[in-house]
Amino acid sequence: MSFPVYQVTQYKNYSAQEEIHQDNGIRNKSHWYMLTRFSLGVQRIKRIIGDHSEKSVKKNTGPGQGMFTKFIYRLPLHGRIMNLTLKQKILTKCEELDIPLVGFAPVRRWDKPLFEPWIPEEFRPRSIFPETRTVIVIGFPVSLPIVETSPSIYYHELYRTVNTLLDMSGYRISLFLNAKGFPSIWIPRDGYGSISLLKEKPMSFFSHRHAAFLAGMGNFGINNMLLTRNFGPRVRFASIFTAADIPPDPLMESSLCTKCMQCVDICPVKALDGREYPEGMTDKKTCAIRSEALYKRYISPCGFCIKVCPIGEDRTLYQSEDPRIYDEGDTAFDHYHRAWKHVRSYGGR
Repeated sequence: MSFPVYQVTQYKNYSAQEEIHQDNGIRNKSHWYMLTRFSLGVQRIKRIIGDHSEKSVKKNTGPGQGMFTKFIYRLPLHGRIMNLTLKQKILTKCEELDIPLVGFAPVRRWDKPLFEPWIPEEFRPRSIFPETRTVIVIGFPVSLPIVETSPSIYYHELYRTVNTLLDMSGYRISLFLNAKGFPSIWIPRDGYGSISLLKEKPMSFFSHRHAAFLAGMGNFGINNMLLTRNFGPRVRFASIFTAADIPPDPLMESSLCTKCMQCVDICPVKALDGREYPEGMTDKKTCAIRSEALYKRYISPCGFCIKVCPIGEDRTLYQSEDPRIYDEGDTAFDHYHRAWKHVRSYGGR
């Protein structure tokens, strides 16, 4: 187990104390007060978790001084231990809500570009909720066999159901954290009024895909979607901004995209150019025009680029690993093609 380094310098009164935290650079007076109190019991703590203290500890013996002149140590704050417990409580809450994917990202990650173009400052969490210290991202999958019927009323209803679950779950988690004394807000899964508005301004005020990326839940594919190990791109996300400082999850380093180009080939409006993200960007306006047309027929969204993606353990679960299944001229998969045709024939225009 590694311990963050904290540096404590003498101040005349508690109100002026500050924390220099190499992990996140956040100034926090309450943690400083806790740190000073906590350091006084270092010998007792060492007996509990082992000696992780640094070399020099010097006590100030001047009148009225009950604190260290300088104290550098490798020991977790009591507050950090509490936040590890808080993280477990959040994970338990998510399990109770049947949320299969959860990730935690410290807000500082938005300020360190990992590629260009990066997230503009006004779209970052602290520009929306200045108290944010951690972003919690939750994800619900869209079931592969249902997505395979797209465009259809079946996928249309699934999409609406997952969106409702995301919003309700995100809101409930924010209430859970507020009740524990951590100011928190939920960010809705979409953040736009209608598909037609996306033709004029093809973005919302916050990107859950980038939040999930920064929470270590996956990375981007040629289709511009976030790919996850469990479900590939067949996941919908929502986020919770919280003032709680929660231990983060590591970024996913290895790319999941195989660059098979199936998403590029199947796109009916050629909205993908085959280049890697972010060099290759989805033609959002073209994509929105198709989605609007499908919505008027009650069979949106399109879903083609996510249903053919070979990434995801869900493909093994549903025994849908052979890409030829999407060639409706291949008679080996006629039983699937007939099922999809049946579903597409009803409930929409």
